[in-house]
Amino acid sequence: MELFGWPYDDIAEECDILKVAGYLGVKITPPNEHVLTEDWIEEGGLNPWGYFIQPVSYKLNSRLGNKKKLKNMINKCRKKGIRIYSQIV
Repeated sequence: MELFGWPYDDIAEECDILKVAGYLGVKITPPNEHVLTEDWIEEGGLNPWGYFIQPVSYKLNSRLGNKKKLKNMINKCRKKGIRIYSQIV
């Protein structure tokens, strides 16, 4: 299942449902710190999905969650048999 752009806490909550639905893994957004800006010119949108793949550092802190939330999500999903796959930028 691709849950690109989902906050880590939300993914952790979905792992129960994903297991029952027969999924074996989840693809998540790169977990690095990424561009955040209000200078988006299309339709007044704030921080479009493409900004997720524009890292500014490799800190595990983004608008999706921090290192603690990422680790919690990974552990909870693993206990349910759901693997976590991340794009790496």
